[in-house]
Amino acid sequence: MKDKKLCLSGILILILLTFSLQGLSASLNSPALSVSGGWHGSFPSEIHEETLHVRTHGYGSVDLIPLSYRLTGNLSLELRSGFSYTTDSLPYEGVYWKQFFTLSAGGGLLYNLTYVDSLSAGVVSALQLPDDDRGVFTFLSPYLSYNRTLYRTELYDIDLIIPVSVELRSDYTAVKGGAGILFRWKGDME
Repeated sequence: MKDKKLCLSGILILILLTFSLQGLSASLNSPALSVSGGWHGSFPSEIHEETLHVRTHGYGSVDLIPLSYRLTGNLSLELRSGFSYTTDSLPYEGVYWKQFFTLSAGGGLLYNLTYVDSLSAGVVSALQLPDDDRGVFTFLSPYLSYNRTLYRTELYDIDLIIPVSVELRSDYTAVKGGAGILFRWKGDME
């Protein structure tokens, strides 16, 4: 299962790089950087023998969108990478789930609904970094984000983002939801 996830993620990244690096610079959009945080809920599976239906954590994330290729006037294909920190879960009956860091890469689509509103959706492949004997974990995470431009200048836009994602892990599923700020350099890359 892990090998299939890694293979699919690698294929997705190669496709995104192929589309993004074809020398079609007139269609390349500006890069972006986002910072977000919020709630991370881990839904244990039967192997955890948990009495709780969900473990509550906090999270913080930094994402970079280095390449964005405009497909149509309102639709862009984006390549993204990220770094995320998830806190220890809240303790329950003396038990808590440990904190962890993840690195992610993947891509998706950005659709401009209006001049100030947009939606982005896609999939990233994530690698949970080991901090003890638990080892390395990989998983896929589909995401959806609503973006609203709050401030616009000739050089950049600042957007409010409301991201939601699902972590599809081999031993449990998790959901993240929060809010953040996206800083996008304005204009096409010429």
